[in-house]
Amino acid sequence: MTSSRRTRLTGSTLLAAAVGLVVVLDTGVVQLPFSTPRPVVAAGASAAPGGGAGSETDPAALQARDDAVAQTLEALSAALATGAPVEPLVAPGSPEVVRALGRLVRNVRAVDGATATVARERYRETTVEADGDVTVQVGMTSRLVASEPLAYDYVYTRFRRVGRQWLLSGWDPVADPNETVPDAPFLLPVDIVAVRRPHTLLLGTVGVERLAARLAGRAEGAALQAREALPQAGWDGTVVVYAFTESAFLDRVFGAHEAGLRDEHPYSWWSHETDTGVLRVVLGAGYVAVDDASSRLGVRRAVGCAAGLATDGMGVPDWMIEGTAEYVSTRSGSGVDPDAALDRRGLDDATWRAVRRGTWTPRLVGAASDNTTAAQIAAAEDSAWLACLFIADRYGEQRMQESWEAVARRRDYGEAKERAAFTALGTTRAAFVRDLRVWTRRLVARSG
Repeated sequence: MTSSRRTRLTGSTLLAAAVGLVVVLDTGVVQLPFSTPRPVVAAGASAAPGGGAGSETDPAALQARDDAVAQTLEALSAALATGAPVEPLVAPGSPEVVRALGRLVRNVRAVDGATATVARERYRETTVEADGDVTVQVGMTSRLVASEPLAYDYVYTRFRRVGRQWLLSGWDPVADPNETVPDAPFLLPVDIVAVRRPHTLLLGTVGVERLAARLAGRAEGAALQAREALPQAGWDGTVVVYAFTESAFLDRVFGAHEAGLRDEHPYSWWSHETDTGVLRVVLGAGYVAVDDASSRLGVRRAVGCAAGLATDGMGVPDWMIEGTAEYVSTRSGSGVDPDAALDRRGLDDATWRAVRRGTWTPRLVGAASDNTTAAQIAAAEDSAWLACLFIADRYGEQRMQESWEAVARRRDYGEAKERAAFTALGTTRAAFVRDLRVWTRRLVARSG
């Protein structure tokens, strides 16, 4: 089961270069220099050109049809592996299918090391349509990164008999309504460009390769920073970043007008909790177009949040997850520098005033749903960040990691789980809050 948490980081402006960002759309089929697959022929099938399936009711004819469909799908799997042209697998008069399959092959081939295969779903009955085509549900298994399990998607397809072959005449990928961000993006209606770094795989939009490469470098730095600060047992150090600029994809993930180049919140991001050991982060279009302090902080925070969500355990207090994400985003170099972090991030005005007056009380919540107003959200984010910054400064990052591991080992929920973190630090919640208030007031006082 995949859960997610979404946060937005709003930049005040976008660079003029963002307006000129070009999204290249697929307008046709690109012929690839590979050999053509062998003809797909059903043994015993009629040699007459065209013709429907309605008269084929005997078991031998039906088996011959199913064998021919399977052979076409095997040829498609081979094309996904080799880049062979897909036109010989498509019935005449189906240009939209040629485009869709061509895009699928290109997308899989664009990601070095990725794999994908297709096969008929045996538990689904083949349906004969009025025009003689047959409808077949096809399953696609794929993998983006070698260390993660296979992903699964399915497609509604149509096949038409053409001479002695059964060729594809329809291709309709099914979007899982419960899956906002697919584990395998190959079926998305986008043209993928992939950029690999040692710990990062970035999937972006064709036509903005230079910007995608720049963003991949930022994500790689964030992954290294997060791994150094929080070497989670449930995370293998790999980050997969979706950085598409197509509005159809962005609106599906973030909601309409939330993460595009000219939208109000171009720095929206989404991190996913997974069981694969691979982090998944989705970035709004603003991150592709703009490389400034706000966008770099947002990338680090997204990866840091995902690193927290990768912990081997459920029910981790929300303040620990959010605080870790904030801590990673403001961490500089390999050391802990609270003064530099405060200068880099700042605090909400209400938090700042309360700390200066000595009336500030940390808001360390166990669940994000405990915050229902904008003021509560801002107070909780400040408190979570200050708490983790305090832990790193007072106890060290190794003890911070040990507190994470103590929480992850417990299989219960609520206060007992949070108590394990404080026990690992050798303190209690009450003593921790008291010491945090004193430490924070001194930190703010030093800033002037």
